[in-house]
Amino acid sequence: MANYYLDIKNGNVGSGGPHSDYILGQGKYEYKKDEVAHTGDNLPQWAKDSTEFFKLADENERGGSENNICKGRSYREIVISLPHELSLEQNKELVDDFIKKELGEKYYYSFSLHDKESNYKGEVQNIHAHIMFSQREIDGIERSSDKFFKQANSKNPERGGCRKNNEWNHKEKLKELRKDWEVIQNKHLEKAGIEITVSCETLEKQKEIAIQKGDESLAKTLERDPINCAGYILQKIKEGTSLS
Repeated sequence: MANYYLDIKNGNVGSGGPHSDYILGQGKYEYKKDEVAHTGDNLPQWAKDSTEFFKLADENERGGSENNICKGRSYREIVISLPHELSLEQNKELVDDFIKKELGEKYYYSFSLHDKESNYKGEVQNIHAHIMFSQREIDGIERSSDKFFKQANSKNPERGGCRKNNEWNHKEKLKELRKDWEVIQNKHLEKAGIEITVSCETLEKQKEIAIQKGDESLAKTLERDPINCAGYILQKIKEGTSLS
């Protein structure tokens, strides 16, 4: 059964460069390189790679932002679980579709698909994606690396940095993102001929909807604990290791 998971996280100033290394399986995280199945990015010409870009964000954000709403934040990260029913190529297309809708050419970003063994029933492959992006919205004005991350100037945009889009700070944006991920994932599952769907709703809400539709069989299957795909349950546990 396909699973659904989406979370959006804040990246504090100072953690951007190291976290980029982490999702790409490089530097001190080279031990993870075998699980990195695919990478991609949309970066400015002045950044040779995503780690350099997010290191510059760490250095130049300086712990502040417009209206102090994004204080201390050098990046955002979207983490999504991908359906193991799809092939790697199909999951690449799925993530590309999602990024095109949510980020497009409006933001600088880097992403990585991780594919590794899961501990869940010994059957489910833990394939997921990390999408790091700058909350500063590209406005078409050419800026140097040291200027891009400066405070925006609303009256004279060319004199300041790119403005941070504060919609990403609101719960409504997360709800929108979660619904989009449901719709896009289901579209790709249907395209692959897989007769299952996922939902962004809680199991309790899904059960309520199933009962309203008179589908008692489905309602019964929803009487279970949720699977936390980002937690320890999907990590490969060595034999004899305690989960406590």
